[in-house]
Amino acid sequence: MSNKKIIWIDVGTHKAQEYMSIFGPNYWFYYKISRRVVSAVLLRRGIFMGLKKLNILFKTRKKLRKLRSYMRVVFIEANAQLFRFPEYREADDIFCLALSDEEESNLSLTKLYCADNDRESQGNSIYDTKHNISLNKFILCPKVSSDQFAREYKLFLEKKYDNYQIVLRLNCEGAEDAVIYAFSKYFPNNFNLILGSLKDVLGVKGKNAHESLMNHIDDNNLNFIDFKSHPDSWLDAYYGLLQEYK
Repeated sequence: MSNKKIIWIDVGTHKAQEYMSIFGPNYWFYYKISRRVVSAVLLRRGIFMGLKKLNILFKTRKKLRKLRSYMRVVFIEANAQLFRFPEYREADDIFCLALSDEEESNLSLTKLYCADNDRESQGNSIYDTKHNISLNKFILCPKVSSDQFAREYKLFLEKKYDNYQIVLRLNCEGAEDAVIYAFSKYFPNNFNLILGSLKDVLGVKGKNAHESLMNHIDDNNLNFIDFKSHPDSWLDAYYGLLQEYK
């Protein structure tokens, strides 16, 4: 094991479901897995991943848990109301921010529109074009450009670590492309793995923006792995994260 530090930057943390699936309590993990097995086997909802894959999932998670001390975890969440949840105590750095694709670098205030009229929804977004948000129900939050955040955080990391690797875990309701572009720009030699979901870029910004993002990922040899709170996405994401330690 080298002295490399993995920098897990989680943008759109919500209740840190993906992080907790690895590093949270075992009872939480096994409860989620049990529900998935019951749903697939007894209720015929979805496809059961099989005992072999389950065994690999358990072993990979166990390996990752042992590597937590080699990781710096950054939670970036625009909704300050979620910071009361104990999951936020797990992070090494916490930022109450919305990262945007705007060019200006100054801190400003923006509206975080509530999805489905729920102030704590995972789908809350700074984009008024998102289909399920309410323009009349929002939370005011601080906003900075993704470019500025990536630039400023690099200054900190360069002073702190000689050897590190960035992993982005994204589900920020339309701002994913801006975050990826910014980290590609400032960390060309320290960033190649993206975990999370990119579908909101298509839903919020349209087909051209989504195609541009996917082309950027291909052109820059970035690896994207779907990673959600649903257990079906966990195995590939766990394995991809484990490879970053090699």
